[in-house]
Amino acid sequence: MNIDRAIEQFLANVDNLEHLPFVTDEEVASLYGAEVSESLAILALYNQKEKICQKCDHKCCPLVNCELYLPQFSRCPIYPYRPALCRMHFCDHFPVGDVSFIREFADIFLNGLIEAKRAGKQKVNLFDCPPLGKQVPEFIKQVSPLVEAVKAGDLKEAAARDLILAELEKYLGITTGVEETPSLK
Repeated sequence: MNIDRAIEQFLANVDNLEHLPFVTDEEVASLYGAEVSESLAILALYNQKEKICQKCDHKCCPLVNCELYLPQFSRCPIYPYRPALCRMHFCDHFPVGDVSFIREFADIFLNGLIEAKRAGKQKVNLFDCPPLGKQVPEFIKQVSPLVEAVKAGDLKEAAARDLILAELEKYLGITTGVEETPSLK
C-alpha cells in the first residue's frame, strides 16, 4: 500500500465525514482510498476464512473498552458503522507473512491522525473511539439497556444487535424502512 497517498487522501477527505465516529465501508474507501479499502476487505475475508478472531476468543476487543462489546455478541452490533480504529486494528494473531500489509494500517491510521492534528482538522478528535461514550453519549445512553439485557440473558443476541443497529441508524438520521421487534428468550 502507498502509505503517503493514503494519508494524503485522509487529510483531503476527513472534513467531509458526517457521522463520525461511525464510518461505513464506502466512507473508508473515500477517506483512505481504494487500495486501503480493498486491503481491509481482503483481511476481513481472511479473518472469516481462518476464523482468527474466533480462535483468539476476541481477546483484543475488550481492550478498546467499547460500551457495545459483549462476549455474547458474535459480531459487533454496529458492524456496518464501526469506527476507523476498529476497522484498522488487527491483533498479532494475524500472521504478518500471509498478509504483509497488515502493519501498514497502524501507520496509515496513526500518521493520518498526527498529520490531521497538525493541519488543524477538528474532526480528527472523533477518531479517538472507542470507547464511544465520550463522543456520542446520547447514543450510548439509548442502547445501554439493550446491552445490559443481553448480558442478563433477557434479550437474544440477534434481536439486540438488530435493535442497536436500528437505534444507531435513527441516531444518525439514516432511514432503512425496516423496523425490528425484540424477541425475548
